[in-house]
Amino acid sequence: MSKFTKGKWEVSDEGEIRVFVNKKITLFYTIGSVDGCDNEEGQANARLIAAAPEMYNWLKAFLQVSKDGTVINTRHIKELLAWIDGEAKNE
Repeated sequence: MSKFTKGKWEVSDEGEIRVFVNKKITLFYTIGSVDGCDNEEGQANARLIAAAPEMYNWLKAFLQVSKDGTVINTRHIKELLAWIDGEAKNE
């Protein structure tokens, strides 16, 4: 059982890594922050950290799926990598 903060992690313009508790009233929980988010490298670092829970879930799924020989859907992995690389939004 994982012990990290559940939910979809997002990156603010200021480099905060946060989980929204309620998007309707903009209530969120800040998990951490990344210094230097005023440049491309800092934003890339923040996106990589924010993608950690999703990467964790996909690695767990890959291990479970690969045991029975089923092929995992690579579209989700490509979408995650595109988000980490800043080529797409994490929807």
